[in-house]
Amino acid sequence: TQKRSRAHTYMDVPDTALVKKLVKDALLKPRYRNEDPAAATEAVLQDHGLASRLSNMLYASRRASEEPQTVAMARALRGAGRTAATGAGPAAPTTISTRAGDVAELDIMRALQARWQSHVEAAVRRLCAESGGPLMRTTAAAVAPAPKSSRQRGLYEPSEMLQLVADAEHDNAMSSHTGLRGWGLVPFELATPSLGELADGFGELRPSVRQSGVDDELRGWSGEERQRMAASVLADGHVPLLLQFLRCGTPAGTRSALWRAALGVEIDQAALSYYGRLVAEIERVALVTDGLLERDAMAPWDEEEYFLFRERVATLLAAFVRDPWVRRHSAVPSVHVTGASPQTGRSYVFPPNGALPPRGLSAYAFPLAYCYSRPEEAYFMFRALWSRYWCRLHVLSARRETLLPLCRLFEMLVQEHHPALCLHLCRLGLHPTAVAWRWIQFAFAGTLPVEQVLMVWDRVIGFDSLELLPLLAVAIFLFRSHTLLAATSAEEAERMLANCSELRVVPLLQAFLYSPPSLIASTPVPK
Repeated sequence: TQKRSRAHTYMDVPDTALVKKLVKDALLKPRYRNEDPAAATEAVLQDHGLASRLSNMLYASRRASEEPQTVAMARALRGAGRTAATGAGPAAPTTISTRAGDVAELDIMRALQARWQSHVEAAVRRLCAESGGPLMRTTAAAVAPAPKSSRQRGLYEPSEMLQLVADAEHDNAMSSHTGLRGWGLVPFELATPSLGELADGFGELRPSVRQSGVDDELRGWSGEERQRMAASVLADGHVPLLLQFLRCGTPAGTRSALWRAALGVEIDQAALSYYGRLVAEIERVALVTDGLLERDAMAPWDEEEYFLFRERVATLLAAFVRDPWVRRHSAVPSVHVTGASPQTGRSYVFPPNGALPPRGLSAYAFPLAYCYSRPEEAYFMFRALWSRYWCRLHVLSARRETLLPLCRLFEMLVQEHHPALCLHLCRLGLHPTAVAWRWIQFAFAGTLPVEQVLMVWDRVIGFDSLELLPLLAVAIFLFRSHTLLAATSAEEAERMLANCSELRVVPLLQAFLYSPPSLIASTPVPK
């Protein structure tokens, strides 16, 4: 039996019996005899480094209790796969029911999930037929890799998911009186917060609050002060305090340690051994998706910026799809299929991590290479970020802070604050959501410069929220509105939006949250 990975999160519970014995024995010592029992207990926990762990455990327990339906949904989906028929040739993937335990989802959403499942299954079957092998085999040499001439880098493109959503037909997609359909590509009335509610929730982004990476350039002492604060919160180790600190960014050189502490990722010898076993599995077991992941890592969106990290990222992705920890700990269940061994008939989840890889999966990994020099550190941080955040961006669900509500929030806000821009771009044939979808789905990785991406992720972790992503997308559209309104073709407008090299994410977020008119150009719409 394999040992459990110790690259755990702060949700791991300290041994309560051990804690009780430790406190009891310590309270009998002379130094604590005359103290109040409550104060003495707190002092013992502090002295032995257990206070923060217990506090973090309670925080994680409260956080987990806020999403019981998500947990129930995940458990139901993980056990709902049907075994594929065995026989000669590639093992065929089978459908996973999304109904059991998912009572909170709309009927149209469940139907959409079923269609997306069928779409991805068909992609897996095509890949198996192309490679001439099953989903996975234990002898790597026996598996023929996907043809090198194939340009496929993932099982599906983000645009395929968007097209499926945009084509969804249901009773509320259009007016029953006029027959007119709304302008948005997300044809669902999903609950979204107002800009005022978001401004209150992201209060630490107010211009009056100093931000790392912004105020450092204007006030040298601000950077030094933030460095001292970073050292203090790291020494304390209390997760809510770490998250609070990250909301204003990270000082230079502290991001890697702050992220690890905030997400509770501890890497000890057992974790290193676990990672070593995952890497060994790459040679022992070949997956039909291995070629896709290798091409994805070798052809990143910004080749010049990421060239040095390609091989490391390729290994990271190959280990990731083989890690069953991901399937057990992801915030929402990802799309996967179920296969059966032709030798034993036993069923298995494919891929082992329960998440079929989209094109562009490497985009989440390359920014981490700038923060973590050791491959195992980058891996466990990638795994933690996917399980907590990025998995939400690859499911079709009505739950808040998953992809569809985030894109719907983008549509509501951009239409509210600049309807003329939306009309102009739609007339040109470039729908704003078609551009923002990829930005949001990949958390701006591959779109913004690396340092700006990391500053966005600082605040995603700090606020524990993905709603910053559509806010930033709207801010970019409004900031570019003057030139976009002058565009005469979809290609010209798309080039303008693709030029993000000079954008500064924190000032954009601050301006949109607290002074939207400052971003909006007054140029009239061309006729």
